[in-house]
Amino acid sequence: MKRYIKSTREESVMSKQDILNNLLALDQKLIENNMTGEIDMFDGAVMCLGLDARDSTHDIDAVFQPKADIRTLIQEVAEERNLSEDWLNDGVKGFVSPEGEFERFGEDIFKNLTVFMASPEYLLAMKCLSCRSTLDSPTEVSDIKFLINYLGLNSIETVENVILEYYPASRYQVKTHYMLEEIFDDQ
Repeated sequence: MKRYIKSTREESVMSKQDILNNLLALDQKLIENNMTGEIDMFDGAVMCLGLDARDSTHDIDAVFQPKADIRTLIQEVAEERNLSEDWLNDGVKGFVSPEGEFERFGEDIFKNLTVFMASPEYLLAMKCLSCRSTLDSPTEVSDIKFLINYLGLNSIETVENVILEYYPASRYQVKTHYMLEEIFDDQ
């Protein structure tokens, strides 16, 4: 039987400024250790920082290199800033596409940390594939609606075409089509 240990840190919400401050703390750790690192961000952090679509997120979903070194520094930042252990995590890696497109962020902010954000189209495709339903994922659906409007997409077919730019048709599930139907029916 598995035992789950609740973290002593409170579940927190990061504002845009919190995200920046936490990434700056990670950048400082890289500087102190004479290292460089790269982070490709997705999900809520991009919705906050890149698109100004919402005010906060619970964590930063990203893939990062060098993986082991960055993971160690993430933990150090978490301990020093009293953040949850997964404040920056790579749980999104199962949805990363080799076709993904990114935009550079914060060139003038970070010294040893290179940060990229998923493009709005790529983020939409990823969110559509990962979203379960409008009932289970209200924030995800809100993000998808924002991205559809942001990109000026006006039909399920145009959204599906975006998804198929990044993922093979075999990954596109019927549940995604139904979710898109619900979204377009509400508009």
